[in-house]
This record gives sequence, structure tokens and C-alpha cells, in this order.
Amino acid sequence: MAAAAVTLLGLECDWVEVSEELKFFWHRPPWATVEEQITDSETVRIFLNGCFDLMHVGHFNALRQAKRLFFQQGYKKVVLVAGIHSDDAIARHKGPPMMSDDERIAVLEATKWVDEFVTHLPYVSMSAQLADALRVKWICHGDDMPICEGGGGMYSDAVEKGRFQLLKRTEGISTTQIIQRLIRQQGLGSETEVDAMESALATTQRLGQFAAPADPEQDAKLLTSAKTVVYVPGIFDLVHPGHVSILRQAAKLGDYLLVGLYSDEMVRLHRGTPPVLTMLERAMAVLSTRWVDDVVLGVPWKITKELLATMNISMVIVGRPPDGLEPKQLQAEEDQMDLARSQGILKQLWSSFAVSSEALTLGPSTGCWSARTFVHLGFGGVEGVVIRGSPNNSPS
Repeated sequence: MAAAAVTLLGLECDWVEVSEELKFFWHRPPWATVEEQITDSETVRIFLNGCFDLMHVGHFNALRQAKRLFFQQGYKKVVLVAGIHSDDAIARHKGPPMMSDDERIAVLEATKWVDEFVTHLPYVSMSAQLADALRVKWICHGDDMPICEGGGGMYSDAVEKGRFQLLKRTEGISTTQIIQRLIRQQGLGSETEVDAMESALATTQRLGQFAAPADPEQDAKLLTSAKTVVYVPGIFDLVHPGHVSILRQAAKLGDYLLVGLYSDEMVRLHRGTPPVLTMLERAMAVLSTRWVDDVVLGVPWKITKELLATMNISMVIVGRPPDGLEPKQLQAEEDQMDLARSQGILKQLWSSFAVSSEALTLGPSTGCWSARTFVHLGFGGVEGVVIRGSPNNSPS
């Protein structure tokens, strides 16, 4: 048996051995709840797996779209079991992931469309036998169909047994494209390549879909009805466990969690470089978390009286990494948060993870990236780009 897994969302945890090659942890509610779900004709249980490395809007949209698809088919309840491949499995088949098991699991756990989890999942066939073990009716995936060791399709068995549901791809975003943006921010790509970089397109309808509750029967919270609005401003580039830790804590301090996102140009002006993800990509990622009720786009860099009054903000949150901030960062933050501090509504929260967006974006010159980054991107004598997650090409 693998090492004991962490408890996710208070779920029970089982070690499951489907076959010699397919063993994993399954984080689930009590068996009585699972049995009730599978006997209810208005409930369907589905499974979607991936590496979920540098989790982005394509990943989040895959999970959202999978669940929405079955609600559209008339089910009253859709239980989504998300499987995440282990570091070792990814390293053997694709190369080491950018984020560790614990880091990737933490972001997946924070995703509002996920109900149960499979962790330490090997990179093998996602078979009908797996579906039976997890008590799911369908295995879902995007139209980028991975190949397992030995040349077999990861979903061939599920397709043959009539247990597979194909999802459409989200254009303009993938883990590989994000890594390419990171590399090109370091000046390793031509201006033409940088200008040609795609981004995920977002309409007001798509933003509304991400903002909506995971369960369509549930009513969205209203800002006007909130008694304590907690406001967390930030860039939120490349949503990671540090962000998740702060948002989880902030949500407990009020009855409405509001995130303020700085515009791409505002970030460029104050930080010197633009964020890796566009503001709309960052908005959809933040709205995918369990605790965020709404997002304000293009907020002012400094807290203003108008912002506090218009949004009825009761508390302003600043996040801290475990090892704190550099003096220069603290000085800049003092200026940003001066009004909130003077009104006594500023609160610091400390993240339980040391990872930061800066560490992910600074690049090889700082030692934050290992040589594996360049291998994945076709540098160092390795041709082509290795897709670092499934589903990286996710449904729209």
C-alpha cells in the first residue's frame, strides 16, 4: 500500500486495488451515501482524470463542462469523481510535473465542481473495471486521447464497453501554452511568437457559467444580502495552493467572499511584467474555487473609499507566505492598503504553502525551474513539446 493519503474535504479514504497495475486512494463519503446515489435514477456518478499541473481555465472548464453535460441530460444530481495522477506516474510517462502531488491535490480539492477524489492514480488504462470500482457510470475526457505505456489508448476499454463520454476542447489554453508563456517572458521566444500567443476567449455568458454555483438548483449569493463582505485583492496568476489556503481562511471570516483582480496593464505598470494569464483567464480560475462568491475586474491598485462603499466591504485581506515578505514588498503593500489599515479593517492571513506565483514565473535564472522545464518545451536537444496534463485540451 502507498503512504497514507491526506483527508480531503472531510471525506473517508480507502485504498483500492483494482488490478496489479491499478491501485489508488479513493476519497469518498460514507458507503451508505454512495449506495444511495447509485440506486437513485435521478443521480449519476461520473469520473474525470488528469495530471492537473499548473491548473488553468482549461482544466477548470473540463470539470465544469463534464458536470453540466449530465445536468443537461436531466439528472437532478451529478457526482463528479476527479482522479489525479501521481508525481511518479507523470514522471515516468511525461516527465516530472511542475507542481508536487500535494500542491496539485490542494488546488483540485478547492475546485467547486469536484465531489470526490482519486489520488496517487497510476498512468494506465482508465477502464470499465475502474468505473465499476468507483461506482461511476461514465468516464469522461477531452478529445486529446492519451496513449499508455505499450501503445494502448487510455480510454479504449471504456469506449468499447460503452462507458466513455467525450468532452470538447477549450481553445487557446493548455499547460504547455502556459509554460511557453513563462519561457517567452524570459526573452527566449521571438517577438512574433509572443504576439501570436493564444489566450482563452471569455464571453459574459462564459464568465457567468463560472460564477454560477456548481449545483444549478442552488441559488447564487447576492452581494446586497451579505452582512460581512470579505475582500481579497490580488493578481491571482497561476492559481496555486498558496492562493487556495488564503481564500479558504478568508471565506470563514464573513458570509460573502469577494476577490478583486488587477488588470493586466496595472500589473505590468507596478510589477514590470504582465501576468502570465490574462485577467479573464485569472477571473475564471478564481471563480472555480469553492469559496469565492464574485470577482471585481480591474480594481484600483490602492484601496479607495469608493471601492469600500460600493462593495460594502467589511474586511480587507492580505495574504502572507509562510516565510513572510521582503521589506521592499512590505513597503509597497503598506501604500496599497493604507486606507484599510487606517479604518481598522485590514487583516493578515498566512498561507500554509510556500509556493508563490513569483516562484513559478521568475524562471530558470532564479533556479526556480529545473532543466526538466526545458525538456518539456523541446529545449536541450529534445524536439517537440510534451503535453503535461490530461485534460490540457479541455472542453469549452
